[in-house]
Amino acid sequence: MSTNKCVIEMIKDRPNKTVGRAHPMDAGLDVYTPSDMKPLKVRKGEIFTIETGLHFNLPKGTMMYMCNKTGISKKFGLQVMAKVVDEGFTGDLTICMRNSGPKTVIIEPDMKLLQGVVVPVLYPTYKEVKKFKLTKAKKADRGNGKFGSTGIK
Repeated sequence: MSTNKCVIEMIKDRPNKTVGRAHPMDAGLDVYTPSDMKPLKVRKGEIFTIETGLHFNLPKGTMMYMCNKTGISKKFGLQVMAKVVDEGFTGDLTICMRNSGPKTVIIEPDMKLLQGVVVPVLYPTYKEVKKFKLTKAKKADRGNGKFGSTGIK
């Protein structure tokens, strides 16, 4: 399997640790809170935003999908709310998360909170139809099966 590499231009307009990977084959680029921010108290159930001061010039035909860091989600119950960074967006990457954990969390400067995964994007046009033209495999495979339709065992 080949490794796809590209260079993404980034501007920092406030002090922030450099976005990067902990390991060369990690899919996500770790995103940190700004170095100059004041600690932020986030109560359970609260949604919060933090402007990172990071701006990205994403490659043509891509987007950045903001994902939870497994350890942060498990330890604190923090979950990413706004997830899509479009190719044409070059504004401040603003962290938007929710504290779904059981207690108040203090967000500190230089804290690794989430990760951005750069993925290719299709830009389809849409056509309204009365009925789908499905192959036999598609008809038999899923159909209208919804939440839990395949069982839990």
